[in-house]
Amino acid sequence: LSVIRDAASKAPLLQAAAATFPDEASPIPSRAQLQASMETTLIQARKALLVPPGGGVVWEALAAVRGALMRPYTDSKLPQGLSSEARLRRACFYLKRGDEEAAVRELAGLDSEAAKAVQVWLDSAKRRLQVRQGLDLVRAHVMIAAPDLI
Repeated sequence: LSVIRDAASKAPLLQAAAATFPDEASPIPSRAQLQASMETTLIQARKALLVPPGGGVVWEALAAVRGALMRPYTDSKLPQGLSSEARLRRACFYLKRGDEEAAVRELAGLDSEAAKAVQVWLDSAKRRLQVRQGLDLVRAHVMIAAPDLI
């Protein structure tokens, strides 16, 4: 990313792309890292859905036990529905098929405690998408400018 930022001083399009990159302090997760952290994130979100508002410590303990017994999502077809559980299932479905943008859209639409449980994952995925889109712009610029370089 720093190489692109250095080159951006000579091309306005690259400046625009470089401006979309997050700062150096924000690590950019790989696809594998996102998929691995999604498992933990889904467990936490599903537990959060089991605790009623104001449920307290007893409900949280019950949710932890029930959450430990839940099987991971293994949907082979796109799950339907408007519930938070359906959104979690679709996000998992999309991510397993490499569609990070669709997974982000599903999780961004959550409300309730499940939204809080997925926020760290969502922020990481958004950073990855932001960098990928910027790199796609750089790649397109290089492909267009390549004939002029020869």
